[in-house]
Parts: sequence; C-alpha cells; structure tokens
Amino acid sequence: MHGYPANKADVLNWSLFLKQKFNILLFDFRYFGSSTGKYTTVGWDEKKDLKAAIDYLLTRDDVDSERIGVMGLSMGGAVGIMQSSDDSRIKAIVADSAYASLDLLVEGMFQKFGILQRPMIWSLEQWSKWRVGVKPENVSPVQAAARSTTPLLLIHGVADQEIPIDHSKQIFQVSKGVSELWEVDGADHGEAYFNEKTLYEAKVISFFETYLQNTQNQGDTE
Repeated sequence: MHGYPANKADVLNWSLFLKQKFNILLFDFRYFGSSTGKYTTVGWDEKKDLKAAIDYLLTRDDVDSERIGVMGLSMGGAVGIMQSSDDSRIKAIVADSAYASLDLLVEGMFQKFGILQRPMIWSLEQWSKWRVGVKPENVSPVQAAARSTTPLLLIHGVADQEIPIDHSKQIFQVSKGVSELWEVDGADHGEAYFNEKTLYEAKVISFFETYLQNTQNQGDTE
C-alpha cells in the first residue's frame, strides 16, 4: 500500500521483489491514482479501502484466506496496522515508515512555527472535523497496535525527517503481538529499501514466510 501523496505505481519498485515467493495485489487508496474520491483522510477511511481489497481477494478461488499479509509504506503502513486490530483476516503486517498517530504527526509538522503552532493545529483539527468528519487523535496506529495480536515488522529510517523514527518506536513499545523494529541507519523517509535492498528483501520475505505458513498443509505432511 502506498503513502501520501502517491499511488500504486509509486511503490512498484519497492514491492515487486515479493513476486519471488508471493502473489501481489496493489491498489490505489481513495482520491489517488485510478480510484475515485474527493479527498483523502490520511488513513482513517483508507482502512475501508484495505478491507475492500481483502474482500475482493476472498472472492477468488486461488487465494488462501489463511495466508493474507499486508505491506504498507508511510500512510499505507499506518492503515495496515489500524485495520489489523479489527480484521482477523490479516495474518502479518510489514509497516515501513508508519506514523504513530495523526495528531502526533501534525504536531511535528507545525513545530517550526513556534507560538503559532497551537493555533495552526487547532485550525487544522477544526477543518478536518468539519470537512471530512475525522478527528486526528482517532487516527492512531499506536492505539491499534496495543489491541492487535497480528505479527508486525516495523521498518524505519533513523534519519527520517518526515516521520521521525520515534513514531515506529512508540508502536513497537505497545505492540501486543509478535513484533520487530528494524532501524535502518542513514535512511530518510522511505529510503530503507533502497539503502539496504538485499537485507530488506531477505527480512521481509523471511517474515512473511514465517507468519503466512499454511498450517493446514503442514499438518498434512507431518
């Protein structure tokens, strides 16, 4: 799943290595790419888009419902974490450069405005509630991680200036399920894959192979 502002084409180079072991479904969140919609909610309603994608997968006879994993970059990673707390069909999550909560992200964005920070944040919050019906404090992967038992691999660049690594650290600290945080030295936002391509591919494939095992087939062979 892509980030903001982007579309599925922007994550092709980042995700195609998965074809070595898995089938891939890429889709555009609402408002982006080929999808319809008048605005983005930066994660809140995008959970419905992920749910719809999984609903579609389960209409196919060639999809094993027990082996569905999700991988998202930035906003896409945040969406995966949030949806997993309410959707047991998701068996494993890779979240690269995800934010911990939208209000924390906004606070960091406006930090440079000094005494104007709080008024600007308040104005944005009021606009969000009025325009899209979303409260930034409710868009919270960190709260979802505290409820979810879905295995989670967090990846974050130590030098990320857009979404600081502290966001993934907060998610990792409260994660209820099996989780791992891989901190990539020298990587800015979304650069971890391109800075450590070989290791990145190996880690992600190993993670999905571990947590998307077909236990039914394994039982047949034992």
